[in-house]
Amino acid sequence: MPKIKSNPTGAPATHSQSSRKGKKAWRKNVDLGEVEEGLENLRAEERGVG
Repeated sequence: MPKIKSNPTGAPATHSQSSRKGKKAWRKNVDLGEVEEGLENLRAEERGVG
């Protein structure tokens, strides 16, 4: 439940909205280098073994 903040000037209270990161933003900030390296190693092994 969002917290309600009161304003010292007597203005009505407002709800503070929590940050909700979406899938697209998450994908942009993830380093896939290690995963890609592991997959490439598996592909190379499959090519060698057949």
